[in-house]
Amino acid sequence: MTTERSTEGRALDRVLEEAREVPAPDVDWARLESTLMQRVHAQQRARKSRAVLLMGGALALAAAVAIWFTRPAAPPAGPHAPEVVAQTAARDLSGPELSGTALEVGDRLLASGRELRVTHEGHSSYTLLAGSAARVVSLGERVVLSLERGATIDASVVPSARPETFVVEVANLRVAVHGTEFRVVWLGDQIAVDVREGVVAVGPRGELPSWRVTAGEGGMFAADGKTGQVSSRVTAEPPAAPPPSGLGVAPPKLPEAPSEQDVATLLDRAGVLVTGCFEEHVPVESGVRVSARTSLGLSIGADGRLGAAFDPPLAPAVEQCARRRVSALKGPVTKQGAEASRALLLGP
Repeated sequence: MTTERSTEGRALDRVLEEAREVPAPDVDWARLESTLMQRVHAQQRARKSRAVLLMGGALALAAAVAIWFTRPAAPPAGPHAPEVVAQTAARDLSGPELSGTALEVGDRLLASGRELRVTHEGHSSYTLLAGSAARVVSLGERVVLSLERGATIDASVVPSARPETFVVEVANLRVAVHGTEFRVVWLGDQIAVDVREGVVAVGPRGELPSWRVTAGEGGMFAADGKTGQVSSRVTAEPPAAPPPSGLGVAPPKLPEAPSEQDVATLLDRAGVLVTGCFEEHVPVESGVRVSARTSLGLSIGADGRLGAAFDPPLAPAVEQCARRRVSALKGPVTKQGAEASRALLLGP
């Protein structure tokens, strides 16, 4: 059985026959492929550029946030802003005399073998006894010195209307004045202060003064500045020479023995001299300082001459130096003299 094709089928057949008769177009396939690849590469570059821009923006934002949170606080503006001061290297200075204008903050003043006198014209002058050392803490309208162990300083300060113009720091103790003459001696765990003129304020560092020492008084204070005692301290004067014979005037009466104050003063001065000898004759090796404990026995003759003994003994060079310097001191003339002793801590 034959099925007759539809009209649409016959039309389609005619179109196919006509298409076969038309020649195929000449297509440049290489050029077409090159054009397509260029478009593909251009799109890839565009996508990469957008990714880089997005990443760079994110990193820049993160860096900005980090700088904001980690930047140092800006210094306060105005007259109260802190000043930055360049400091030179500290120096060791010695000699019989120095001018205050030659000093710089941080300098170390050394009176190794002889006294060292420093003068701040119109302000103050002071003498470090042999074997003493001090550090310059402040200069200008207020001079501040920090004494090292075993140091003795005699100071004279021109009177001023300011609350304080001269300060001596010893361990944790602070001695402040604004016009006076005084002495400070560091004796191991204690510090002696003697005032010849004016008034001295004494107290722990960073606190209000706890004691006032006036002319003719002396005080003994703990190195931590927490305890102390002030008392009258009048140095005994040697007796006057007897009048010529035949005038019928009786010679002055000698005291039986040196007073407690005389003995304490002599022990103070002898202790400083011994400390100075120890620092001079015991070298520092590889940055290590040697320390020693001993008992100073002081004999005060009736004629005022002094002798020193040590238990346990010190190194020969130290002991010889100490005996020589102590014997140069002079005590009061009495009928029978005296003996006294004191424990000493030598070195750091």
